[in-house]
Amino acid sequence: MCLERSNRLNEKDKGVNMLCSKFRALCLLACVAVFVGPMGCGASSDTEKVEGAGSAVTSGGNDAGPSEYTLVVEVGGIGTINFDPPGGEYAPGTKVTITVSPGRGYGFIYIAWDDGSTSGELITEVTMDRDRKGFARLPHIGPPLTGGGNDAGPSEYTLVVEVGGIGTINFDPPGGVYAPGTKVTITVTPNPHYGFIYIAWDDGSTSGELITEVTMDRDRKGFARLPHIGPPLVGP
Repeated sequence: MCLERSNRLNEKDKGVNMLCSKFRALCLLACVAVFVGPMGCGASSDTEKVEGAGSAVTSGGNDAGPSEYTLVVEVGGIGTINFDPPGGEYAPGTKVTITVSPGRGYGFIYIAWDDGSTSGELITEVTMDRDRKGFARLPHIGPPLTGGGNDAGPSEYTLVVEVGGIGTINFDPPGGVYAPGTKVTITVTPNPHYGFIYIAWDDGSTSGELITEVTMDRDRKGFARLPHIGPPLVGP
């Protein structure tokens, strides 16, 4: 009887041992699933995040260029500069014809541009692919501007109006060099986005009208104030 009980206990111990072995195996598999699996997934997730960040850095960007370019030609001497189309502010790629008209008794050498190039023709064309600024050399090449003799007055007077801002100044009659007593109509045309305050003359007086008339009883030099009053000149 004791032997039979002992056998039963042995069989029971064997069953318990088998259960323990199976439990240990399950625990081992669980550990592998818990620790190994998430690490692999985590590494894959991190890789995806890094790749995503890289693509975010390289994509996009602001490729839009300026929406307008400005064209300015200053004059050294006496004469007029005309743009066709007029204005002085142009969309990229616009072709602008520049016409130089020296005053009487003045010649033309060239327009010196801010990039170091020159234009030696009275009529030239530029493509507005950037802001452009030039200086036209119109030297005096004619006879003296004043008459001789003690009692003789000047035979000609000069009229010059410089521009502070962007716009055009037109004389009627044109030229800039006039016989004494000539009446000259001055027309100020500000560019879009620019206003007009006045022409300040060298004698201390001012002209506040866009169209004004002067009598050429002396040499006259003025400065037209055309301040920028509109939106920015370039795109975002």
